[in-house]
Amino acid sequence: MITVQVIGREALAAKFAASLKTMEATKPVTLRKIGMAQQMNIRDTIWQMLQVRSGNLFNSVRVFYQTKNGISVGTGKGLDYAHALEFGALPHRIVASGIGGSTRHHTEGGSFTYSAPGGAQNLAFWWANADMFFVGPAVNHPGNRPYKFIQVGFMRSVPQVYRYCCDMIAAAFGIPMR
Repeated sequence: MITVQVIGREALAAKFAASLKTMEATKPVTLRKIGMAQQMNIRDTIWQMLQVRSGNLFNSVRVFYQTKNGISVGTGKGLDYAHALEFGALPHRIVASGIGGSTRHHTEGGSFTYSAPGGAQNLAFWWANADMFFVGPAVNHPGNRPYKFIQVGFMRSVPQVYRYCCDMIAAAFGIPMR
């Protein structure tokens, strides 16, 4: 029969409790680092996948808020097309909002409404060479495949998130960091 006796378990328990307090104290800094890593990776993915033209989607990706136990990273308001780019969109009609209406999109991720901004009477788009052209009060959009730029950006940040969490734990237990 094998018997195990732990000597100094009270000291070990006290050190563990102190380490948990240290981790709790450093969690906000770690969450901020995680949020910034995710923001950077989503923006990088947008740049690589979508070849940004106006920069509205790229610049809207940010850390929205941080709580004691979590962080929220996403795209800003007014970018109805972000959903259609992430999840794809079926063919649909886009109507200038000054003409009377909005358009309901149905995608694999759900449905949403889109209106051209600002009460415009006509829709305008940009060519790749930065020239603008007007198409009238409505346009039939052919739909698009899902780009998954948010999902890919989050997945690209996993190694950094793992490293930040390991560093927080190592620092709490007094282990020299890499």
